[in-house]
Amino acid sequence: MTNETHEDKTFSKLNLPAGLIDDCEFDNCIFDNCDLSDCVIKSGSFTDCTFKNCSMKLVKFKGTSLRKAKFVTCRLNGINFSECNDAMFSVSFSECDLSFASFDRKKMKKTVFNECLLKDALFSETDLTESTFNNCDFSRASFNKVNLTGADFTTAYNYSMDPDNNRIKNARFMTPGVFGLLDKYGIKIEG
Repeated sequence: MTNETHEDKTFSKLNLPAGLIDDCEFDNCIFDNCDLSDCVIKSGSFTDCTFKNCSMKLVKFKGTSLRKAKFVTCRLNGINFSECNDAMFSVSFSECDLSFASFDRKKMKKTVFNECLLKDALFSETDLTESTFNNCDFSRASFNKVNLTGADFTTAYNYSMDPDNNRIKNARFMTPGVFGLLDKYGIKIEG
């Protein structure tokens, strides 16, 4: 696909593995059961779009805009969201596999992650102010200089982060997950 504009369309079972989507605009579109794995998506925009049950492993968003993009039950492994256009970047995730995804330097205030797998995900200098992580698994995820002010981790688990290296003022945690804030000390908490 090149230089196309799509509004209010549903793309069902679109199969473009390792394909190219160049300079295309999608407005209020639905992508249902699509395979876009290994695609290169350049200089396009997705505004008010929903991706449902899609495989998007290792997609490369080269300068592409994601505005109010919703991902539901999608495989988004290894996506570098840092390559997306920063202007009005806004996403939400529900029941998605975001293992090995990178969110470095993204402004993602009030982003909702609902029941997501974020194993080995990278967050570096990311602004996640007031974001919500409902029942999310952060096994081996990395947090470096992340703004988590007011973030909700009350039902998140398997996270480990250094409170001295990340801003966590007014963030909410619950036991036993909160012990992930003490991992850097190498202490054992019993009882």
